[in-house]
Amino acid sequence: MELKNYYMLDEEQKELLPYTIANQILLKVFTGELKHGERVKESNVAMALGVSNIPVRESFYILENLGVLERLPRKGVRVKEFTDKEFIAYTDALVELTWIILTYAQQLWTTEQIENLKQLAVEAKSSLNERNIVAYILDCDRILRLMTEVADNLAFKKMYNDISCITLTYCRVYWKDFNRLEERYESLLQTIEAIEKNDIEMAKEQVEIFIRKQEPSLYRYKKV
Repeated sequence: MELKNYYMLDEEQKELLPYTIANQILLKVFTGELKHGERVKESNVAMALGVSNIPVRESFYILENLGVLERLPRKGVRVKEFTDKEFIAYTDALVELTWIILTYAQQLWTTEQIENLKQLAVEAKSSLNERNIVAYILDCDRILRLMTEVADNLAFKKMYNDISCITLTYCRVYWKDFNRLEERYESLLQTIEAIEKNDIEMAKEQVEIFIRKQEPSLYRYKKV
């Protein structure tokens, strides 16, 4: 999947222009084209996309509500800078949410969906081998999104979208640690294997390791 076609927000809002613009801004933060703390001007975005200021303004509000952009008095709108402590708090939330999703989906997996997980893992490994880290991170996100889809709960989907907007766009700071990325992949494989065996406790343990490998600190193991 091409990066420009990757959608990180609520799929039900995908056709709405403000959400499309917000997604494009998110992808620019994700790839580092927009730096943390960098000012984002409404008129510049509108001109670059060939749209009026109104949908751009609405997209800014969407991203402000998600915590990706922030509006400062007399300084305009900028990409929010996150401390390590804040990023870890979002990671904690993602771990807890994923545990709930795995529990909720435990009896819902079909053979086809598990095969889809395995195929996505193959694609992630290919991206990793090619040192295409952007593609690798998004491949991993697609796997977590599939878990959320299987759980088939609208609240889980919304919470995952909201949290992953932060964890995806800010984890790139730590991509230079390639060994950590490889270790993360091994935990991903073990998560999928545990799901296939219906071993929910092992799946929770391994998915926590997988998620926490994106943290700025060393992995903080916590018993499931």
